[in-house]
Amino acid sequence: MKTFTKPLALSLALSAALAAPAWADPAAFTVLTLEQAPTAEAMPALAAQLKSLKVDAVSVRQVQRGIGQVDPLQVLADGLGYEYRFIAAGKDDGQTQRGQAVLTRLPIAAESGPDQPGLNYLRLDDGRHTAAGFDPARVALEADASYFSDGFQAASSAPFKVEGSTLRATLLTLAYAADKHGDTPWMDTTLNADARAALLLKAMTEDEKFQMLHSYFGLGKDGGPLPEGAVGSAGFVPGVARLGIPSQQSADAGVGVTNPGGIRPGDFATAMPSGPSTASSWNPQVAFAGGATMGREAWQQRFNILLSGSVNLQRDPRNGRNFEAST
Repeated sequence: MKTFTKPLALSLALSAALAAPAWADPAAFTVLTLEQAPTAEAMPALAAQLKSLKVDAVSVRQVQRGIGQVDPLQVLADGLGYEYRFIAAGKDDGQTQRGQAVLTRLPIAAESGPDQPGLNYLRLDDGRHTAAGFDPARVALEADASYFSDGFQAASSAPFKVEGSTLRATLLTLAYAADKHGDTPWMDTTLNADARAALLLKAMTEDEKFQMLHSYFGLGKDGGPLPEGAVGSAGFVPGVARLGIPSQQSADAGVGVTNPGGIRPGDFATAMPSGPSTASSWNPQVAFAGGATMGREAWQQRFNILLSGSVNLQRDPRNGRNFEAST
């Protein structure tokens, strides 16, 4: 699932939800970024190129469209069978809007709405996995091993020539990692858990085993940089990429997935009732719906561990974390 967030700056977050569409490229995920909207004269040639290229998403920066008028980019999207979204860069002047347009042939799984000003995101479903963000203009700098551990094995960014135009464009290609069960027998789901664990432990070095026994504060120390590969949360345990062990990204989530200090710009989540409030409803369906929502939103924000609330731990009314306990 890909996330486009913040006007004029593209970031991607991938997350599995449905099977990959039949037309999806099984080898890579591709994004074409246009630095500005194409002219009307360049549209026919661009449409022909896009039909041949079959990119998964097109991000168009510096778009200006008239309010109440049809955006030519929307006409282009309709002709290609792509979905069209416009992400505003701020308040309009009453006649025009400025921002970024996104054309995608992937299903849109979620998006911010008019009741969420400043959020500006789309989540695109590619049926794969979760990965960290990419800016096509800086992919060579940002594509480190932490991104690839979530399913990518390579990334490349190259200039793209729009025929009959001087329009600047960049094609980003993120190659999916190959299935390597032959080299990683512990990934074979036909084996039971004990057998898989034994195979994995046999392949691990002592340092890799000790690495699993402690975690880092996922927000950085004393205002310093995040640990390499950390999303930005309460806890982080580095994975072992060579063995296919993913990093553990832990988030506080007793009353919703947290984003302390706004360390993850653009990531928002539903604020849930306190544990005692939910428990006081005596309604299991309410509790289940809250838990399902927190789980889904954590997964969308690249977390795989939730540090959720507690049960039967309120012994002192002065405890500052009683709000997390359902008792």
